[in-house]
Amino acid sequence: MIAIGNFDGLHLGHQALLQKTLEIAKKSGQPSIAYTFTPHPRKAPRLMSDAQKAQSLQDFGVQQVIFQEFTPQFAALSPVDFIEQVLIDQLHASHVIVGPNFAFGANASGKINLLQKDTRFKTHVVEPVWVSKQLCSSSLVREAVLKGDLDQAKALLGRPYSLTGKVVRGAGRGKQIGFPTANLEVEQEVLPPLGVYATYSKELGKGATNIGRQPTFGSANPVHVETHFLNFSGSLYGQEIEIFFERKIRDEKKFNTVDELKKQIQNDLQSL
Repeated sequence: MIAIGNFDGLHLGHQALLQKTLEIAKKSGQPSIAYTFTPHPRKAPRLMSDAQKAQSLQDFGVQQVIFQEFTPQFAALSPVDFIEQVLIDQLHASHVIVGPNFAFGANASGKINLLQKDTRFKTHVVEPVWVSKQLCSSSLVREAVLKGDLDQAKALLGRPYSLTGKVVRGAGRGKQIGFPTANLEVEQEVLPPLGVYATYSKELGKGATNIGRQPTFGSANPVHVETHFLNFSGSLYGQEIEIFFERKIRDEKKFNTVDELKKQIQNDLQSL
């Protein structure tokens, strides 16, 4: 059972495709395989790192995840060569499961009807998933996150948008002012707009996450993603954590004094 796609974000459309794959695999007694690409064929900013994508696919129930390196040589394969070299020789496909807009081969010139004509495997085309009268897609998820429409992102994903990464050392300003934060070395390339957000971790509970440049402490700071958890004290350095975004609390703001910032943070936490 070969499910083919980018699977970036693992939105509801991807989930429908994978669910179909698992159903066919169960009926046939064959393993379920997700065949995906790295880097993204269209060089789109990533909603997931490769590691997160692999873990998410496995958590969904897929037994094996294969990453195909999207090199210029691979991109130049003709549709016929893709079928022969990849689906037949490499994957030994008996069932191929794709989305309604799937295209393959050089310049995406191979269409679904070419797959359907090949009798060596059975092609399954999964019905499109529509959300708010729009075709569910990774592009729509990216647009929603980038403009801060967390409700739309959640509707497309079937879960709140999240950022993952390792907790690294920051400047320590949060701890100095009484609100220690976990600074996240983010794996994703798509961030919500700068500001303060109500977030949560499944393991660490509720928190307030700031995406910003800490303008109160200077104008040349890089963008940081840092979270203060309401009911946690201790060290998280080196740990991998996932932060789910619920709603935006406010825009990022430069304060005249540190005391003003501390008062605002207290107000932010009371709003969680």
